[in-house]
Amino acid sequence: MSEESSKKTKIICGVVLGIIVIVVAILFFLKGCAKEFTVSFDSNGGSIVNSIDVKENDTITKPSDPTKEGSIFAGWYYYDKLFDFNTKITEDITLVAKWLDEEKIVLDSATLSLEVGEAGEVKIVSYPSDLTLQDLLFVSSDEEVVKVSEDGKLTALKEGTAVVTVKSKDGKYEEKVTITVSNKEVEETPTETDKKPSTTTKPSGTTNPSGTTKPNTGSTGGTTKPSGGSSSGSQGGSTPPSEETPTPPIEVEVTGVTITGKDTVNVGEKLKLEVNITPSDATDKSVKWEIVSGSDNATIDQSGNVTAKKAGKITVKVTTSNGKSATKEITIKSVYKVVMTPECIEIPGMVPQRYIFKVYKDGTSTTDYIKFMYNGIEATPKSYSIATLEIKTTITTVTIETNTGNFDASVQYEIPKNC
Repeated sequence: MSEESSKKTKIICGVVLGIIVIVVAILFFLKGCAKEFTVSFDSNGGSIVNSIDVKENDTITKPSDPTKEGSIFAGWYYYDKLFDFNTKITEDITLVAKWLDEEKIVLDSATLSLEVGEAGEVKIVSYPSDLTLQDLLFVSSDEEVVKVSEDGKLTALKEGTAVVTVKSKDGKYEEKVTITVSNKEVEETPTETDKKPSTTTKPSGTTNPSGTTKPNTGSTGGTTKPSGGSSSGSQGGSTPPSEETPTPPIEVEVTGVTITGKDTVNVGEKLKLEVNITPSDATDKSVKWEIVSGSDNATIDQSGNVTAKKAGKITVKVTTSNGKSATKEITIKSVYKVVMTPECIEIPGMVPQRYIFKVYKDGTSTTDYIKFMYNGIEATPKSYSIATLEIKTTITTVTIETNTGNFDASVQYEIPKNC
């Protein structure tokens, strides 16, 4: 190889090596300049969860679940949709905690007093919606004091205290009532003999000052009691009156029942239903709630709380312990939301040129609407986005018209000058 060829080879190798070094340096530089975003957590009344900083297109690890008294954590939601923690982060986002009311067994009282020989009952006001009465167990801590049947009937056997536990067969739910048993008190009625004082007679043969002897008045010696003046001649006074038996309380039967509450609810929301029982002084006011039609669209607990899951109609039924019932039809409406995301077009000397608007129906992207309006002007063609917008720092109103004929969702944005 000539000296000139050798020099050319060295020059080429040097240039290639230099290019490689420059490319590697650029890659390291770009990696160090990667955008970073913040994922914030709104615990919605629960315990605080710290925000997480993450580089663009990275994912985050799900934090420990927050806690909230009287509620069950149902997950982190982003725009009413359960967030997937495998999602790559490309912007600052805020996740919101969703809570469900904690369901439990509710008894009408935490304590109960009985007398020996008396019967009673553990009355259940409500129980979780995933249970039936057949799923509940009744257990007495001391069956020598109180015996409890499979359906909660009580028998007081002897004086003392026992705790009756009502629990689900799987052990998930549990509630207790303390039973105190006392002896029945009996009042003694005093006899006439007990009421009158005794009298004293002189012994027979006693001589008075005149020298005569008083005749014998009765039994020999000492003190005798009078017969008590009874016309029948029996001793010991009149017969005590017999003890009256107390009249048991009258059971007041339920004669009618109705359901009150709103007729509509949105998807993802809850609706509280109330029950009116006739007469108001009915003895047993316990009821059972159930959905007899459209059970895929919602759930209901034994306190009358309806949780709407998807649009449609449901029929709710309430039944009293003696079989009286009522029904109510409820309409579940879809929820539409409009979300805006700015899209940057990096052209020197120009501001962002496009803003993407998405319509969500019950948390899922949709085109299930009639009109998409931007500042009162219909956007065409119907799509998820408006490709070109006039760039101004003004309030922009975006609305949609659904097939109900009403503008069910609208949102206002101030168009930023930069991304």
